[in-house]
Amino acid sequence: MTRKVFIVANLPAIKDREKFKDYERGLLRSLGRHEGILDSFSDDVFCLEGDNPPKGRIVIFHFPSMQHAEEWWADEEYQKASDIRREHSVTDFIVRLEELPPRA
Repeated sequence: MTRKVFIVANLPAIKDREKFKDYERGLLRSLGRHEGILDSFSDDVFCLEGDNPPKGRIVIFHFPSMQHAEEWWADEEYQKASDIRREHSVTDFIVRLEELPPRA
């Protein structure tokens, strides 16, 4: 069975919001090419518990399979867009995790 793959990112600071929009456009185009779906993002995250709550923006999106996620990450156009993200924001993390397997 193919499991979805989720991507979760934390960007605690966006240094230049106007230039960062170029990254957002590139991200959305790349998601479309690889069947990715943007689930949610927020600049106002409320942490319920924890010693190190995330600051800034949290982004969550998913792909239908690990292959889709890996092809998206390796996508040359997405990596060019990521250069914009790297230049105009601070990225604490981008993580990839698989959907839970079916439970009996």
